[in-house]
Amino acid sequence: MILDLLNWGLKLGVVTTGLIGLALLLRRPLARYWGAEAAYLIWALPFLRLFMPDIQLPIKQKLSVWEWPEITAVPFPAKPVETLEAPVATTAQSTPLGLDLSALPILIVGIWLSVGLTWFVWQLYKHVC
Repeated sequence: MILDLLNWGLKLGVVTTGLIGLALLLRRPLARYWGAEAAYLIWALPFLRLFMPDIQLPIKQKLSVWEWPEITAVPFPAKPVETLEAPVATTAQSTPLGLDLSALPILIVGIWLSVGLTWFVWQLYKHVC
């Protein structure tokens, strides 16, 4: 359930970012040819995207950008830490450097959310003070 929400949030954030970039590119030409009302109206696109359903393309194979890792609970070890054996690294989950990349999508979403929250708090601080 939480992974579905994270996946939806990631897709929504990418699409909304693209729509904001499109609005920034089109606002001056729209204002020049059709007036300021049209330039302001283009900013409704990112907001309206929040309420639109996902676009379903007629494709035969499902495409996925991110495969979210399966989250499982890790039991507390019954033996003392000194007597535990070293885990064997699997080749499917590790890179040649030994890095585990299965949590990369969650890390990216976490960084994105923390930067957005920091920016929001900074703007709120500048507005109030």
